[in-house]
Amino acid sequence: MQRSAVKPKNEEFRQRRDFYWQYIAVYAIILIIYSVLRGTLRHDTISVVITDPIVILLVAFIFTTTIGLLISYYKNKTIIIGNDFVIFKTRFREKKFTNKEIINILIGKEKLFKVRRGFFKVIKIVLDGKRRVIRIRPSTYERESEIIEAFSRLKKNINR
Repeated sequence: MQRSAVKPKNEEFRQRRDFYWQYIAVYAIILIIYSVLRGTLRHDTISVVITDPIVILLVAFIFTTTIGLLISYYKNKTIIIGNDFVIFKTRFREKKFTNKEIINILIGKEKLFKVRRGFFKVIKIVLDGKRRVIRIRPSTYERESEIIEAFSRLKKNINR
């Protein structure tokens, strides 16, 4: 009896969008609270001052965050990782790098700015013939730990 070689499945990681919803919710709650506190109560109705600069600013934040969310949905950024390739895919284009084009994959931490933990995880892909490296922050994609593991497996398969 012959065993068939099981081809490993390519892993697909989509960009996270949950933080957009969180920002929109926070801005909307602040807008409602501020409007209630700032508005006047007359005859069981609340009147809100729309020309208040803080109201305008909060509405602008909500609007720009919503536009960012819609753009993110439209672009649909995805990373597909196989045994010997990585594909960066959007709605408009697809860029594939094979293990022959990849010189090295560095998985580490990078201090971007002061935060509670101090560091963000970052994956750097060094390509043959390119001066710039490709930087990927795993926290911006779904299943952060799995994307790091997938890049670690890809790093082992790089031809040197």
